[in-house]
Amino acid sequence: MFFLQLQSHVFGKLCIMFPMIATVKEFRDAKAIFNEEKANLIKEGVKVADNIEVGMMVEIPAAAVNAGNWK
Repeated sequence: MFFLQLQSHVFGKLCIMFPMIATVKEFRDAKAIFNEEKANLIKEGVKVADNIEVGMMVEIPAAAVNAGNWK
């Protein structure tokens, strides 16, 4: 999934939002996988954007309740 998204920078600014995140750990884990895939593509010589904004959707009550812990 990230392969196509990381290459889509040719179409403009790229922002990726992770859905269904409930905890800080889940967000950090998802971001780590994203960064790992980005590094793998770069090693393979694939041109990827270097200014990708990464965030999450606050759609689970636990994420909203714990909003003060998101740093």
